[in-house]
Amino acid sequence: PARRIMPEYPEMNSGNNGVNTRGESAERAIQILNEAQLFVRDVLFHLTPEQLEELRERRVGNWVGEPKSVRWMMLHILEHTALHIGHMELTHQLLLKQA
Repeated sequence: PARRIMPEYPEMNSGNNGVNTRGESAERAIQILNEAQLFVRDVLFHLTPEQLEELRERRVGNWVGEPKSVRWMMLHILEHTALHIGHMELTHQLLLKQA
């Protein structure tokens, strides 16, 4: 089966920086988040148990990391996303304290 590739966005940086911190609106960030959610759901829905154990290269831009299992990658993505949600929650709490 063909591997799905996340579309490129003009907001994306090279490296592990994600969305630029300049020039977006909250609406655009939410739009990108919703598109990523649909992409991940589509990928997960089509994964077989055997594919979860496959080793695959990790790539970000020109960087290529040591191959890891798809299962490892999915858990890593979940942990990384949880970390950023925590950042957003802390930022939100700090903003509420200043208001």
